[in-house]
Amino acid sequence: MDTMNSGVAGDPLEINYTVTAPTKICAVAGCATATANFDTAGNTTLYGNTAVNGTLTLGGDLSFSKSNPYLSASSYFVAPGGAYFSSGTVYAEAAIQARGGIHDDQHANLAILGGTSGGTAFSGNISASGSITASGNVYAPAYYYSSDRTLKTNIADLSPEASLANIQKLQGVYFDWKKDGKASVGLIAQDVEKVYPELVATDKTTGLKSVEYGNLVAPLIEAVKAQQKQIDALKAEVEALKKN
Repeated sequence: MDTMNSGVAGDPLEINYTVTAPTKICAVAGCATATANFDTAGNTTLYGNTAVNGTLTLGGDLSFSKSNPYLSASSYFVAPGGAYFSSGTVYAEAAIQARGGIHDDQHANLAILGGTSGGTAFSGNISASGSITASGNVYAPAYYYSSDRTLKTNIADLSPEASLANIQKLQGVYFDWKKDGKASVGLIAQDVEKVYPELVATDKTTGLKSVEYGNLVAPLIEAVKAQQKQIDALKAEVEALKKN
């Protein structure tokens, strides 16, 4: 490897050739700068600030001596085999593109604390073992609930008559959201909890309650059956009266 340096502390170190062995680039008071392409087949440890004006290609691992290092790129940072961060936080002032997915084997959360001004797009699948919370709207062409019989136990039919009675206890309401004044319609979670506590979740931190609206379909179906039974009975009475 050929290098050029003035010998003065703080002057940049210029690297212009390929390195085929494990490499350490050290600059006590300044920075190491690769003015052309920098290739290494071994592991590379960076001490101090390092700027690469060309392409940085590593055949091994890239490690930093600093406890809280920053890795910045004016164009692209490409890791064909994936990028692994053992600890700390990944900050992005622009965009993060993860075509192979984002995986965290230590925690269940993927947090974007500052939000995204241009939106966050995922072209593949998102798998989360924890909860996903959104303060805004969530749009999708379809939503599916896990409902396979093999996932359930203690299965029992809902009574059509009891379902009708329970649905009649619920009160649909008009309301405005406090956060933005937007008008909407729905139910009050506390009211639903009195009838179907299984369909209401309470946040352990805020105490706010949420309703599993989709599962109300089951008692609504049974309530319709009960009403249809009543309708059929009344129709039979009317036909009997006509005959008389």
